[in-house]
Amino acid sequence: MSVPYRQDMPPAGGFEAVKYKRNLPTRGPGAYAILGGVTAICAYGFYRLGLGNLERRGSTDLDGGACFRLDPAALLPGRRLTAVLHLCCAICNTSILHLAGEYEYEWELIGRELEREKAWSRIHLVPMLLAEADRDEYRRTEASKAREAEVMKNVKGWETGKRFGSSVVLA
Repeated sequence: MSVPYRQDMPPAGGFEAVKYKRNLPTRGPGAYAILGGVTAICAYGFYRLGLGNLERRGSTDLDGGACFRLDPAALLPGRRLTAVLHLCCAICNTSILHLAGEYEYEWELIGRELEREKAWSRIHLVPMLLAEADRDEYRRTEASKAREAEVMKNVKGWETGKRFGSSVVLA
């Protein structure tokens, strides 16, 4: 019984095309988006730099005029405040709305100053907190050595706090 020879042939219509190109998505934002983002960040940075310069100089008048600066500590209760505001407005030739804006700006400066004071107080607390952490670590290390000495007291040649001849604590 002889089996007829049959050659292996491609399917009818042929094989599908071999996909050899890489199918990668586009990578990140475009050049204009990056340029716009960098420009916006730089503009905001220069704005904050300008505010810092004004604050450092002690000038809170953003429009450049020599106007009355409302001191929040000088606020008076009741009608006397409105009288003082009207008098200041008459002297400075400005409106109450402008003074209200100055008042808000002064409070913004005070808020920034309070935030700065909080940050510096935290910075000055760091050495104390580090010293406290060091004392706690020392206490725990000594307690661990005491426990080790208690557990290993019957082992001859055992040195507490040492592994393979060298100290465990790196000092």
